[in-house]
Amino acid sequence: MTVSAERLKAEIAIRARNLGFDQFGVAEATPLVDERERLREWLRHGNHATMTYIERLETERIDPGALLEGAKSVLCFASNYYHPDPPGRSDVHIARYARGRDYHRVLRSKLKSIAALITSRYPDAATRICVDTAPILEKAWAERAGIGWRGKHSNLVSRTRGSWMFLGEMLTTVALPPDRPHQDFCGECRKCLDACPTDAFPRPYVLDARRCISYLTIEHKGAFEPGEGERIGGLLFGCDVCLEVCPWNRFQQRSGEADFAPREAVTSLGARQWRDIDDDTGDTILSGSAMRRAGLGGLRRNARQILKNHKE
Repeated sequence: MTVSAERLKAEIAIRARNLGFDQFGVAEATPLVDERERLREWLRHGNHATMTYIERLETERIDPGALLEGAKSVLCFASNYYHPDPPGRSDVHIARYARGRDYHRVLRSKLKSIAALITSRYPDAATRICVDTAPILEKAWAERAGIGWRGKHSNLVSRTRGSWMFLGEMLTTVALPPDRPHQDFCGECRKCLDACPTDAFPRPYVLDARRCISYLTIEHKGAFEPGEGERIGGLLFGCDVCLEVCPWNRFQQRSGEADFAPREAVTSLGARQWRDIDDDTGDTILSGSAMRRAGLGGLRRNARQILKNHKE
């Protein structure tokens, strides 16, 4: 049954809310012209460290039509993942986003339901789901779709949900009414920049991955270079410092998504346990976890460094 684009957008909003998404917005699928130069400058300065895959597929990152032929709209969805720290925390820190079930799986499953709704209304429509699995600048699209704005720490910030948010996108050939791009409400605040333990922001809105603890503990492969290991302190996987100090997160509410709740098997282990974990135990604990991104070898390396930093 074909309905108007306005009606379909309203139906998507209802479906998204029922699926547990906290925000939904639409952007017109026109190329991100300004972002192209911003991305090129960021790459020229080497801020992507060893993540050379970012250098590829520039056109796809900028133009949705290169990812889905005939794309007319970019649908953006945000899901709050905040859960308080579990009791009896260990001596290592794991970024909040990685304490529960892998968000890629959770969001993708929900977005499949949205795609089914679209094709039930527009049988000839094409869709493409993107949850960190396509070269798409998700924060730029979320900003254009009115979800929030990119803060000085380069993460997306919502006035109503703060910045503890997972993002998911869907490209579609259906032209839906777009929302207004979000304005920047960071103002003069620079708490995130001042709190960064490694000075990973050469200037507001620009992240140098080479100094970022999230990069060092997740994406960086092999042994740490001299001086790198000391930077991670007690952080095993990722870093939340710039998010913890953001004033827009002061009134954050607990996520209603049970899959994002901390897993005790993950959060209860200390540095010595992560250092000595065997392959079978590690594979079991990390099943369905975003922490697989670092690999057991990376987590063991990080744990050894943490113990060295603590002189244990």
